[in-house]
Amino acid sequence: MDAPKADSSELQPITDEVGHSANRSVHTEPARGKFRWLAVSSGLLLIILITIGTILAVVRRPSSISQLVVRTVPPGAEITLDSRQLGPSPIKLEGVSVGAHRLTITKDGFEPISEDITISGSDPVERWLKPILDAGGLSAEEQIKQYTTSADEAFKNGDYCMPYDSSALGYADKILQLEPSNQFAKDMRETVRRALYRSALDASQRGNLALAQDYYAALVERYPEDDEAKAAAVKLEGQLAARKGEVRDLVRTAQEAFRAGDLNEDERSAYFYAKQALARDRQNVPAKEILNSVKERLLTAGDSAWARGEFDLALKNLEQASRLFPEDKALRPHIRDLEARRNGENRGTRDPAARRVQGLAEYGRGEFAEAISDLKYSIESGQGAPGPEVYFALGRSYQMLHQLDYAEHYLLRVTGSTSEAHPSAIAALGDIALERGDQPTALRQYKRALSLGGSTLYPAADLEDKIARIEVRTQQEKSPEPAPISVQVKHQHGGILKGSCSGTLTVNSTGVRFDGTEHTFASNLVTVGVSVSGSEMTIKLPNRSEKFSLSHGDAERFMNALTRFQGEASKN
Repeated sequence: MDAPKADSSELQPITDEVGHSANRSVHTEPARGKFRWLAVSSGLLLIILITIGTILAVVRRPSSISQLVVRTVPPGAEITLDSRQLGPSPIKLEGVSVGAHRLTITKDGFEPISEDITISGSDPVERWLKPILDAGGLSAEEQIKQYTTSADEAFKNGDYCMPYDSSALGYADKILQLEPSNQFAKDMRETVRRALYRSALDASQRGNLALAQDYYAALVERYPEDDEAKAAAVKLEGQLAARKGEVRDLVRTAQEAFRAGDLNEDERSAYFYAKQALARDRQNVPAKEILNSVKERLLTAGDSAWARGEFDLALKNLEQASRLFPEDKALRPHIRDLEARRNGENRGTRDPAARRVQGLAEYGRGEFAEAISDLKYSIESGQGAPGPEVYFALGRSYQMLHQLDYAEHYLLRVTGSTSEAHPSAIAALGDIALERGDQPTALRQYKRALSLGGSTLYPAADLEDKIARIEVRTQQEKSPEPAPISVQVKHQHGGILKGSCSGTLTVNSTGVRFDGTEHTFASNLVTVGVSVSGSEMTIKLPNRSEKFSLSHGDAERFMNALTRFQGEASKN
């Protein structure tokens, strides 16, 4: 039955003679007044909220910078921020707190930089390094002329960039520090770059993949903008990874060559085979031991020749060691010192006490290679007992140059001291153990240093942080293997139609896979990312993102499982 219709006369407003609403003053005006007050109140509230939001946006600045890049010219300098050694430049830092920091930059052959900086944004920090000009007393023009001659000679001898401070590239960079527009130096840099490429290709074709790896590493370090070099280095690393099964035979051959006395002369030597093994497996302990033994033989031969008065033979052995082991930054100053002594000269004085003072000052300035030369001289002179600060400065200098065996030797001699050298040495030994992957020893040393109250170099708060990180990492390593999980989700298609389909989202050791009623896709662990917001989860793929609806608990379980699978994959 239809509802009764209302009388149409009841729906019409009462009007006056000119057609205006007769009851306007009774009903309309109060309503409009009410709406006007609501509008004004809402506007005032909106203005207040905007003002508060603006104040909060200004006051609540981020407490840390997500990413900060530190660059140096030339690259490859050691970067230390607030006493924490971070590695060679260029380097990308994460989570750097806003505010004042102490920045220290050191590089062999260049003046160190130590300054207070204020970090307030993500703008890159870039510093130009000044070379330590050994052409003392010469004008800039005369120094450039001397470096030009040295660069030409080094290039003709095949000393392209290693060791850096006596190479064609090193001299070219010294010229550019004095005269940035110098065309000879620019051309020499490009000539060296092409020579390194040719040498890398030639070494690779001869099967000397370790030498090719060294050349590509030099290209990437000295020419950081060269994308072609980076791509070639990545390609070579893939080839080496595919040949990791050759390591055992290479190590055995290196051991046989070492026992036969064939150490370093050709591509059938112990040095050659050990380098090939390490190129395929950087952590191979037997190969490292063989290389250390080869270096020790060369250094011992050099010292013995020097003791017999055969100075040229001694320097020849040391030069060979410096060429084969360019990472040993302490060798170059030692060689220069011996050359000066052979020529009846001196780095400054033969007085061990004066050399001790000079070495400690060099350590304080971050001139670690020079400090090693002076401090070793003062200790080996046998005049007076070296104090704990001397042993610590010497060990720490070796540590900063990544000569861990020597560093450990001298740091262990800092014992029973009431000065800050004792806890600092113990904590430094913890750093060395951690760098070697020995977490239990590192943890024990950090706790010992903390029990002594820490030091200026290793404050108690920093030691507590190191201990906590190791303990968390140890606990994670003890956790059981991650288990694959599958969750039921609704895939949001997006676009204009905003459709959806249901399906199963799975994560396991191979990656992530979605099987839906309308769509199916998969991705490996390396290229996938995930974020969760309430009951919505976003899967980030290399070229797109996919959104899913699911319970918040399932989203958290899925994200945790993915994180653990990715962590396991990064270890392998």
